[in-house]
Amino acid sequence: MASPKPRWFLLFLFFLCCNIPFISFASDHISFNNSLSGNQTISSQGGKFQLGFFQLGNRSESSNYYLGIWYKKVIELTPVWVANRNTPISDPNKSELRILATGNLALLNHNTQICSNETATHLWQSMDHPTDTWLPGAKLGRGKATGQQRMVSRKNSDDPAEGIFSLEIDPNGSSQYLLYWNRSKPYWTSGQWNGKIFTNVPEMNSNYLYDFKYVSNENETYFTYSLQDDSIISSMNCSVWFGNLLNLHQETDGSGKTLFLRLSASELKNGDHMEKDIIWVIIGSVIERLGRGAFGSVFKGTLPNSRYVAVKRLEGPLQVGEKQFRNEVSTIGIVQHVNLVRLRGLCCERNKRLLVYDYMENGSLDKKLFYGSSTILDWKTRYQIALGAARGLAYLHESCIDCIIHCDVKPENILLDELFVPKVADFGMAKLVGREFSRVLTTLRGTIGYLAPEWISGVAISAKTDVYSYGMVLLELVSGRRNSEQQEEGHVDYFPLRAAIELNEGNILALLDSRLNGDANLEEVERVCRVACWCIQDEEHNRPTMGQVVQILEGILDVGLPPVPRSLKALKEDTTSLVFLREHSLGEQSCPVGTSDS
Repeated sequence: MASPKPRWFLLFLFFLCCNIPFISFASDHISFNNSLSGNQTISSQGGKFQLGFFQLGNRSESSNYYLGIWYKKVIELTPVWVANRNTPISDPNKSELRILATGNLALLNHNTQICSNETATHLWQSMDHPTDTWLPGAKLGRGKATGQQRMVSRKNSDDPAEGIFSLEIDPNGSSQYLLYWNRSKPYWTSGQWNGKIFTNVPEMNSNYLYDFKYVSNENETYFTYSLQDDSIISSMNCSVWFGNLLNLHQETDGSGKTLFLRLSASELKNGDHMEKDIIWVIIGSVIERLGRGAFGSVFKGTLPNSRYVAVKRLEGPLQVGEKQFRNEVSTIGIVQHVNLVRLRGLCCERNKRLLVYDYMENGSLDKKLFYGSSTILDWKTRYQIALGAARGLAYLHESCIDCIIHCDVKPENILLDELFVPKVADFGMAKLVGREFSRVLTTLRGTIGYLAPEWISGVAISAKTDVYSYGMVLLELVSGRRNSEQQEEGHVDYFPLRAAIELNEGNILALLDSRLNGDANLEEVERVCRVACWCIQDEEHNRPTMGQVVQILEGILDVGLPPVPRSLKALKEDTTSLVFLREHSLGEQSCPVGTSDS
């Protein structure tokens, strides 16, 4: 090493706790005559981090040990870097971290070298070499001397070995990050850096916690970032109580929370400003009605700063409106994703229930897609809408604390912003399902024409009910028309039946919206049709997850030719049994077997 006393500020990620009693050295470095072994540790100069050996996962089931660095003051062991992620050791007492006579730092196991730095420079310096986590102050980019930097995901929370995803700055020189699958296939891009945000991460515009900095010179190109306030590192959530408060006792485990209590207007010293804002929204809203649904109307509103918002006013019986209000607040109020409509505020006063959302310039998908619209969506836009909506639903199903089943996926509930980025909206019928459960019993809800078969049979539903509805929306994106249409002769043209048949016969172009005049990527059209016909399979287990749908539409997973669903085969054999169904929202109605709404 260049210095006999290299200092350590190694910061990266891993996770889960380890109950090893650690013995910490007094110093913050290793000298040439010392080594680190067993349960010995050293701490960083500032006291935030510790270096030593640790285990991940269930200690009784695994004998794997790793050398790494973790947060010293966080009670739950949270490793932030692992030296031997691909080569664990079985006994830390027979392994040691030592500076060799060559000046290199090495991890030895029974005197066999496991890993080391292969140059005379520092093994790791100034957080310039991340493994699977990018922390404040670290560089992530490309240097002439060091080459390309890459973060590689871990296999899972118990196994820090390299996974299949990697993140790196664009090797072609642009100021964007690329996420690769299997080191080679692009999976996602951040979009170009415009000096303030990455163009594909628009949420950076809104109260972002981090300050990014882009550096490009003759020696290196990289991004680094800092926290606006590093005194508090916390995940964020908003809990809303109705009625009596829960037991708010918190253990003093270092994970404190800030609690805001809702007071009556008379208890607020300065409530005028809040009241004026609400009045401004309401007055601006009644100027233009945007739409009307089963549970209320949506208006265009204006805030004092001239910003447009969409105000949803819940109507009907108070009990029904209250339930829809709670549903929306408890679901969309606690999640944030670029493909989900964002709840900006709410008003709950006497019998008034108002929800304030971002205003979407292009309205709902149905107004832009179907015949009669002055705008004809091109195929590229339709495909991006299909992919964006899939990402939003996949996030609800797979990435939230609880699985959120939307229960009413249809074109009317997919909104389009000024760039036609889709936002899944209207969570008044949504259901939260704990991760320990796979399905839930509930009352019949949704819209005829998009209902999965399990709704009709009255069995417990799962996230696959949304998959079915999404498949129906995909078919309408392809055809540009409603799935059920009554012809002049009186018979019904049911597009899902025709799509399943034409797809199996290879007549893809016959399914495409005639207004496009064949101007579309037929490979993408076929991919969408295949996904749609898999999504509308009768049996839930034959449908893909929304996460798989996203990967298929992104071209990462291949999709085979789906069978014609059994219910569609029956319609083909007896078309007289097909009842023409006009699109109609059921709201919530009793299931045939009398299930309860849980």
